[in-house]
Amino acid sequence: MSVKSLVTSHLLAISLGLGCLLATHAGLAAGVDGLDELSQGAAVGARLIDGVQVSVTTGAGAMTVFTYGSASPVAFYGAASSANTPLTPGNLSGNRFMSTGLTTSMGEVGFVRFTFDRGVAEFGLTTLDLLEGAGTVTLTAFDGDGNVIDARSRTGKQGGTGLDLDWVVAMTAGGGPIAWAELTSDYAATPKKGYGIDDLRVTAAAAPALTAPLATPLPAAVWLLAPALGTLLVPRRRHAATPARYQGQRK
Repeated sequence: MSVKSLVTSHLLAISLGLGCLLATHAGLAAGVDGLDELSQGAAVGARLIDGVQVSVTTGAGAMTVFTYGSASPVAFYGAASSANTPLTPGNLSGNRFMSTGLTTSMGEVGFVRFTFDRGVAEFGLTTLDLLEGAGTVTLTAFDGDGNVIDARSRTGKQGGTGLDLDWVVAMTAGGGPIAWAELTSDYAATPKKGYGIDDLRVTAAAAPALTAPLATPLPAAVWLLAPALGTLLVPRRRHAATPARYQGQRK
């Protein structure tokens, strides 16, 4: 094999190895849970979203599954005063959502908490029939020590009845992952009953072994380069010796 071919093959192996490594570091698991495999009325306790177990708890009442467009039972009255009807259905992934029911408001529930069994880089959800009037709703992300990592709030009327709003909180660059998140609302400003939550979205944080700096792969690349460099040097020494031998024969 020629020197050029050897160098090319070694460089190709290095580039493929580094490419796979960078892809592994950059590729984070992401998933959306629309609750669609659950039957109506089922309790929502824990969900597995792309390898992350998400435990769902509230300050009062149990989260159960409801069906869009169904009046039995009713979690909220949405668009055109129709039961369980979101303002923009196309913004939602399936036919199910969860709620504590029409008898409670978000303020009375106190909080809806989502606890993760492993670090999460980003968490999101969609709320239904909240902030079509006065009030404040907040989604807050916490680390394992209870420190606030990120928070998103909306206050006042955001749209018509049955309004569906997307929410996202994320860990900051260089910070720790999200351990749990809470959705809260002030009861005094939000006396209206009924609401819903759908499309839980989880982006898992990289595993600990993948969060370290990329210092280790670089020496590996150097070792892969070594054979190619050695191959380049050896032929040069042979070519340098050849003229002297031939010159001796001519004498």
